[in-house]
Amino acid sequence: MKTGNNGGQKNLTDAISRRNALKLGGTLLVGAMMPGCVSALGQPTVVVGDPAQPAALPSAILNAYNRGARDITIKPGTYVLPATGGNSIELTGWKNAMIRCKGVTILFEETHYRPVMINQCSNVTIEDATLQFEGISYTQGKIKEIGKDAAGKYVDWQIDAGYPTDVNPARTTYNVIDQHTSLLKVGTGDCGASKAT
Repeated sequence: MKTGNNGGQKNLTDAISRRNALKLGGTLLVGAMMPGCVSALGQPTVVVGDPAQPAALPSAILNAYNRGARDITIKPGTYVLPATGGNSIELTGWKNAMIRCKGVTILFEETHYRPVMINQCSNVTIEDATLQFEGISYTQGKIKEIGKDAAGKYVDWQIDAGYPTDVNPARTTYNVIDQHTSLLKVGTGDCGASKAT
């Protein structure tokens, strides 16, 4: 795969680790009030979710917030969210909300979009959740050549066997890892490509 460099642009919008785990500050909600239980936010805690119906979790979270819940607890268990052709959970314009996820694992089948999109939110927390892609959500390979031609700077790289090849370089962030230490290569950062062949 040959990718064109777009200037080594830093990508600060994504915080997805390269080992399928997700680290986010956000919030998740769902359905029934816990009688007599008042949270540190001064509101009753709302319990949502059912691991037997995982596809209903995103809408249950949004519905709870839209009904006024600001302290939400997801029922413990494993939720496998199916691919939908878009972001799995979208939180837009949320304020002062907490999603408690003790004992909750959410697996995302959608690898081409964001598992959780947090947009224009403030003081929103997702606490104690284990968030992972169900399959391999990243690809990796080896740099074969770095150069420059009439079209500009380029990198030729070969995707390693067994890793996804359906990469859209214009929507992808790349990191360079030192092959001896497995750490980020010194002097590099997140970068992207404007085109690929």
